[in-house]
Amino acid sequence: FTNDMDQQNAQMEQTLVMATATRGIDYATAMSAVGDDPELLAELASLFLESAPEYLAQIRAAVAGGNGRALESAAHSLKGSVGNLGAQSAFEAAFLLERCGRNGDFSEAARALPQLEAAMQLVNADLTALVAGN
Repeated sequence: FTNDMDQQNAQMEQTLVMATATRGIDYATAMSAVGDDPELLAELASLFLESAPEYLAQIRAAVAGGNGRALESAAHSLKGSVGNLGAQSAFEAAFLLERCGRNGDFSEAARALPQLEAAMQLVNADLTALVAGN
């Protein structure tokens, strides 16, 4: 049993290290956020993969509809989630969109949204690999 668990943890670790190569997430930061528990990180990743599309949909709708309060709120929520995963590019893009919502700057938000979407593709790919390796 112990050998099986060690082997599973080693496989998960290898998957996480490979996923980090795309730099969607920072493995060390993500592991630190969950107390170095790879199973908890895989669970967090799975939950994130379920909730992130809704945050992105809210952000897109807020940008398209010129709703600063909704943009600020959704971007803030996503920023916190990606920050826990060490997803720096996604964090920075979400932070910019949060500020755009606060300031009502929708022309800047329209330019920042593709940056967030590109960063989130990397994050989602890394987390999908992480969950599949679990």
